[in-house]
Amino acid sequence: MLAQVRAEQTEIDVHVPTPAPGLAGNQNQGCRTAIIWRHRRRGDRVELRALRYFVTVADELHFGRAAERLHIAQPAVSRRIAALERELGVRLLDRSPRRVRLTEAGRRVLAAAREALAAVDRVRVAARECAGVMRIGTGAGQFTARLERGIDALRERPRDSTSCSSTCR
Repeated sequence: MLAQVRAEQTEIDVHVPTPAPGLAGNQNQGCRTAIIWRHRRRGDRVELRALRYFVTVADELHFGRAAERLHIAQPAVSRRIAALERELGVRLLDRSPRRVRLTEAGRRVLAAAREALAAVDRVRVAARECAGVMRIGTGAGQFTARLERGIDALRERPRDSTSCSSTCR
């Protein structure tokens, strides 16, 4: 019997008919699966960390200084940039023993990477925006009664469903 090849997502499985364990000859043939090739399509996923590393290397035009700025080892930066280049299918940097330069594709990716990182920062800021907590200290007296009435009035107001202030208490 011929091997059956089936593509599922990004893996190719090869099903090879084999005798079931413990049985002789061709009785009760089973099927053994071997993954012979695994391929992730280009552009499926780009990690933010890789973009940050790339932007830092592009700013410094030096892997060692970029690694210092990122507080990591230089080989880790080199590996991450090489992996990013493989994922995108383009060369981002021209490397020589004395200098690093951006390629034309690197300049385009750099602009897009800066925009993506800025968008992520905006998302984080938006997630943190909340009505916060206000603490007011007062002494005993007439002002305390007014303050309590004001707080009660604020609590009775309908809250905007789009605002996160309804979740911050």
